[in-house]
Amino acid sequence: MTAASSRSRRPSKLLQTIPGVGATAAATSVSEIGTAMGRFPSAKHLASWAGLCPGNKQRAGKRLSGKPTKGDTWLKAVLGEAAWAIARSRGNYLSAQDHRLARRRGKHKAAVAVAHSILVIAYHLLKPSPTATSAPTTSTSWTPSGSSGTTSSGSSSSATVTLTPKEAA
Repeated sequence: MTAASSRSRRPSKLLQTIPGVGATAAATSVSEIGTAMGRFPSAKHLASWAGLCPGNKQRAGKRLSGKPTKGDTWLKAVLGEAAWAIARSRGNYLSAQDHRLARRRGKHKAAVAVAHSILVIAYHLLKPSPTATSAPTTSTSWTPSGSSGTTSSGSSSSATVTLTPKEAA
């Protein structure tokens, strides 16, 4: 096995860690989505592209048909199969989500919701993690109480905070 083929199998192996997602579902998901998650700014964008966004169509206070968009039919089909596999399993979060939603909304809508959750999990698994060398986003750093800390400007800061209970009125 070459190094290139082992790298291409890695995303598929990551997706197989999701309950209900087998080798075929993982390979199909990777082939449909790809491994470059940079083209999707967030998991919501990926869900919209795939056609698994939760529908929310309202007009004049009435809830109308909130059908999901067509999206990628092959990806929706394979995630739907994984959702039905989860519906028949027990002992994990996605199964509990399916059973909870199926009681209230019906088993078909629950399956679409679980497929959406699987896609969000897949996005976060395939998204590259931020590097440890990235700069902090704030200008000050937090230090535990009792230790003296400095801000990014170099000046030392110390403060004492006293909490007093509020009297019942």
